[in-house]
Order: sequence, then C-alpha cells, then structure tokens
Amino acid sequence: MPEIRTIRAHYTWATALAAALMGALVWAYTAYHCERLHQEGRVKVAALAATIASGIPADGIQALGDRADERSPAYLGLRSSLIAARQANPDLKRLYALLPGKTPRTWRFALDALTDSGQRLRFGDRYDISSHAQIEEARTGPTADLAPIADSHGGWIGGYAPIRDRRGRTVAVVAAEVGADSALLSERRFRLEASIAYLILFLGIGYMGFDRYQKRRLELDRNRNIHARLSIHRLAEVMTRSGGESDLIRNALDTMAEATGFSQWALFRKDRDRLPFALAATRGFADGAPVELDPEASGPGVCSVPLLEQGEPTGVLQCFASSSRGFGANDVTLIRWLAAQLTQGLKRIQLESRDQLLASYMRSTDEMLIGFDLNGLVTYANPAARRALGDPADELRGRGIDSLFLFSDEASSLPLLRLLRQEGAFSGELRCCTTEGAAFPAEVAVSKAIDREGNGNAWVLVGRDISERREREEEIRSRSEQLELIVEQLQHANEKLAEGNRMKNEFLANTSHELRTPLNAVIGFATLLEQGVAESVEERRAFANSIRESAEHLLIVINDILDLAKVEAGKLEVAMETGDAAPTLHAAAESLRPMAARKGVQLSVVVPSQPLEMQLDPARLRQILLNLLGNAIKFTDKGEVCVEASRQETPAEVHIVVRDTGIGIAKSDQARLFVKFSQVDGSYKRRHQGAGLGLVITKSLVQRMGGRISMESDGVGHGTSVTLAFPAAAVASESNTARKACLNES
Repeated sequence: MPEIRTIRAHYTWATALAAALMGALVWAYTAYHCERLHQEGRVKVAALAATIASGIPADGIQALGDRADERSPAYLGLRSSLIAARQANPDLKRLYALLPGKTPRTWRFALDALTDSGQRLRFGDRYDISSHAQIEEARTGPTADLAPIADSHGGWIGGYAPIRDRRGRTVAVVAAEVGADSALLSERRFRLEASIAYLILFLGIGYMGFDRYQKRRLELDRNRNIHARLSIHRLAEVMTRSGGESDLIRNALDTMAEATGFSQWALFRKDRDRLPFALAATRGFADGAPVELDPEASGPGVCSVPLLEQGEPTGVLQCFASSSRGFGANDVTLIRWLAAQLTQGLKRIQLESRDQLLASYMRSTDEMLIGFDLNGLVTYANPAARRALGDPADELRGRGIDSLFLFSDEASSLPLLRLLRQEGAFSGELRCCTTEGAAFPAEVAVSKAIDREGNGNAWVLVGRDISERREREEEIRSRSEQLELIVEQLQHANEKLAEGNRMKNEFLANTSHELRTPLNAVIGFATLLEQGVAESVEERRAFANSIRESAEHLLIVINDILDLAKVEAGKLEVAMETGDAAPTLHAAAESLRPMAARKGVQLSVVVPSQPLEMQLDPARLRQILLNLLGNAIKFTDKGEVCVEASRQETPAEVHIVVRDTGIGIAKSDQARLFVKFSQVDGSYKRRHQGAGLGLVITKSLVQRMGGRISMESDGVGHGTSVTLAFPAAAVASESNTARKACLNES
C-alpha cells in the first residue's frame, strides 16, 4: 500500500541519518583517544627497553671485542642477565642486543635471550635493519616501532634503547619485542568499548524509529483487515446466491474489483480435455479489444494465484495493477483469500452437479449400492439393490449387514462386520440373501465413507450379481477340462504311437538279424559241403546238423512272423475240443528236455493224478507251452525249470504254472512283456537272441482259448513265474459219482 511504503521510507531515512551522525561523532572521538593510547603504549615499550639496557654494563659488551667466545664467563654472564630480564617480563616475546657496524645499516648480534640453541642467534651474525628504522634512532635515545609488525602469533611492537659507556657513546642497542596485544591493550579495549557504545546507541535509535513505524502500520493493518473481512464476507454472499458457474464467476470478479480497488481481473480454468489452462473469464478489459493473457505471466504488475483442490491446481486467478500503484503484501494476501473463497464456490457448484449425476446414476445403474452405519445397519439402498434383494417396498432399512451378506465358507470365516472393523475394507465374493430366503453370488467392495474432517462415519457397499458369470465360468471350466482330457489322450496316443513305431523299427532290425544269422549258417555250411572241405563222415554229419538246426530256428522265426500276421489280421484260428491237458504238458516238456540237458538245467513236470479236463486246442496249447518252456530254459543258466498243473474248484479253472530260477525281470520292464515288437533288451549285442514275438502270440492264443496269462518276478536274479488259467471242463468220473450220490439221497 502507498501509506506503508511512505512510512517505511521515512523510517529508513531517519534511522540512517541518525546512525550516520552518531557514527561520525563516535569515530572522531575514538580516533583521537586511540592515537593517544597508541603513543602511550609505544612509550611503555621504549621505557621497558631502556630499563633493560640500563642493567647491562657497557664495559662488558666492549670487552667482547669483534670475536667473542660464547663459552667465556664474561659472555655467559652478560647473556644470563639478558635472560633474567626476559624471564622477569612475561610480555616479552624476544630480547636481544645489537652492536653497531661501520655503516649505519650494518648491525650485528651481540646477545640473544633465547634459550633454545636451534633458534638463538650467534654472536656476530648480521642483522638487517632496513625494516626497523627505529634501531638507528635508538643511538640517541629510547624509541619504539610506529605500528605493530604482523607475524603468525598476532604481531609485536619493538622497543629500542642504547647502552652507553662512561663517555656517553652508544656501544650497543637493546631490542625488546613485546606482543601487540599486551602493548596496545588499552587502545584495543577502548576501541571495543566505543564499538559497543555505538551499537547500543544504534539499536536505541532503530528501536525508537521502528516502534513508531509499527504503531502506525498496525493502525493501517487494522483498518485494512476490517475492510478485507467485509470484502470476503460480501464475496461469500455473492457466491451463495449465484446458481450457475458462469454467473458465480462474473459476480465474484465484480466483488473482488470492488473490494481491492484493482479493476482488471482474469480467470483461467483447466480444460479437462486438454491439460493447459484456458481463459474462462475476464473483468475490466475494453470490450471488443483483443486480450492476450498468459496464466504463467509474472512481473511487478501481475499477481497470479493458483486455485487449488486437494493440492492440485485447477485454475489461476490473475489481478493486474497499474504501474503507479503496484501490489503490496496485504494486497497479495487479500487476493489469496478471495481466490480461496472463489475455489470453495466453484467446488460447491461442482459438488452439486456431481451429486445430481450421482443420484441419477444410483437410480439407473444395475449395480447394488447400499449404505450402512458403523453398526452395520442399512441406511440406504438404491433401486437395483432393492430389486436384487427382493425388497420393492424399501423394507431393508435397519437390517444388519451380516444377515444380508455371508461368506461362502461360513465355518472358516468371520462375520462381515467384524472383518470390516478389523481390516477397514473388503473386496471379494459374497453370498447375498434375499428377503424371500433365496441366495445368489455377488462380487462386492465395501469401504468407509469419509466426511469432510477425514473421519469414517458409514460403510458403503457396491456390488453386482455374478450368477450368470459363474454359470458361464462353470461351462467354460467344464469345456476346458474336456479339452484338457482330449489333449491328454491325444498326447498319450502320440506317445504310444511313437513308442510303437520305435519298437516296430527295433523289431524289424532284430528280426532281420534273426533271419540273416541262420541263413548265413545254412549258406556257409552248405558251401563247405559243396566244396568238400569235410574230411570225415562225422564232420559232414556235424555240418548237416548245423544246417538243420539253423533251418529249424529260421522256421520258428518265420512261423512266429506268420502267426503275428494272423493275430494282426484276426485270423488266428483254434480248434477247441474237450480233453486232458496233461499229455500235452508231458509232450512239450519231452520235446525241450534235450535243450535243457545241454544247458545243465533240470526240467520237471508236476501234474495231478486226475485228468485236467478243459476246452483246448492241443496243437496251440503245445505251441504255448513250447514258447514258455523255451523262454524259461533260454533265460536259465543253472537251476531248474518246473511245469506244475492243478485244478481249482472255485472258480473251476485249470492252472498251469511255468517256474524257473533264471535271470528274472526287473519291475520296470515287466509292463513291456506282452506288448508286440517289445523286448526287455532290444540291442543287437543282447545275450539271448529272439524276435520278441513269442509272448505276444502266446497271449493271443491263451485269450482265444478262453484263458488268461500273467507273469511275476521279484526282480533281476530271482527267477520268473508264468501262470496260465483256463476254464475247466467237468470230469466224467466226477459226474457219475455226483449222479450216484443224488440217487442214494433220493
């Protein structure tokens, strides 16, 4: 304000003038008195040097001559007196005696009061007095340095006095260096006292002027505050009466101009579609004149105040002042208060508009919106909530939240209200209970409603019915599981196909090996016979025997391949008849007994005395037994192979068990025994040869004869047991006995 600036200027000039006058007087008096004190200090230092010089005999110094012996009693006596004088005066920093030279500037050291031999100067050392003119003046009488000589310890002042002989001639000069702090103590103390006195006077002058300025300023501030409060009150009344946002802004700018005296105003609002601020309204500018305003403008004639909502700028209020007036601190404060009132008014308009939109949304939305007090009782429910909960008459008010919304797993969950009090909020799925007793799943979110003071005074629940979504999810989950099952089956089928393809390739390789081996033997021995290599009949007979055995082995492989082809084509035929299986067991064992004898394996057959009547094809049963016994003998290096047959009454079956004490089968390989093209050891270097088709054909023959086959082994080295089970047929003798028993009973 102009009044404040004028008062401040008067105060500043008056205080500065009074301080300057007082400072000039204090400085003049201080300079005069300090000069006197400085001279007194020099006199004291010169007097100290003269006192010390009077105690040193001139005869003793003259007796030293040009080349004194520093260890002589005379020299030591003179130096001791000098050291005693230095110790008697603590303010002395250094004390020494100088001898004049042949020219005025050539002086030499005579005595030094320093006791440290490393720092003490020697007799006869040259001393340059170019910076100490008072030493030459000391020939005529005591004197001292005009000003302190600075050093690392704060400076010093030298006092100089002559040592005269009996005839009044100066034979030496005593130099006494006294610390500046002690030599000029009176001067420094007076300067400090004068500075303190001036500071006290300056503070007193400033306080008096500032007190008068503050009283006048407080009076102006009091009047201005009354005017500002009235202006703010008028602005609040205007914004309360205004209905729309544009009407509120126009009336607010007019009231601000009247309250502050500034006629030009501009209001910028943030465009929500575009982030920069946009000009919303102006006041005091010429109609029709182009107005180019910048919300970020700054300068002495512009006052920009942001409109803040929760710390975020939503607008800028600008006030423009003339160059002759400008803005004062109170003006800026008043504009900020008015901007805060405008912000509140605009926020009220926005809240009213938002409340209208929210009320419309709450009436038309499909989401449930329910309000509860802090005790969990319903205070409000929108139409969607009343429809969902079956309450068209708005009877939900007063009902508890725990009676309407339950957790799906009630046994392991807290009541909803207790959970809300512990956690402060909830978001998830609940089971909603209608007034008619039905229930449906809902996805809800519960939070606290916060008032203007930031305190929670209610609970608000927002939710939606997710029954249809759950049904769709269940359908999708079911289809997904089906697809996963199909994919798993396809993967398993692919794995089986790959495994089958591998085993088939392995079977073809092994089969070709099994065919080539006996053929090579047949061709080789036949060639030997053709060439007449055999030297005797026995050797030719051995060649013929080898040819026969190879041919028989080749025939077995070919028969297995043909039987497998019949199995694959479903044309493997059996001729079933009722008969005793025991002869077939003995015949098969006798056929393989020479093979067992060659390996040293004992082959035994155990059958009951009664006939083993069953439906069988003797040729196919013999093929089955030959295959099983051949495998047992082939895989048994020592021990025995036993065929044991028995008749079981319940159920009526004939069991044939082939046991051996051979190499056994590992648990992990037993599942591959009855799979076609599969062998436990399919490599070319395996010890026991074979095409790997015998068990597959055997299983097919057993099944076609109405039986079943199983194999057991405790592992490698524990032998193998193969069990055949066939349906038993009635024995003739048993039937006659039963018939006689029935006649006797009757």
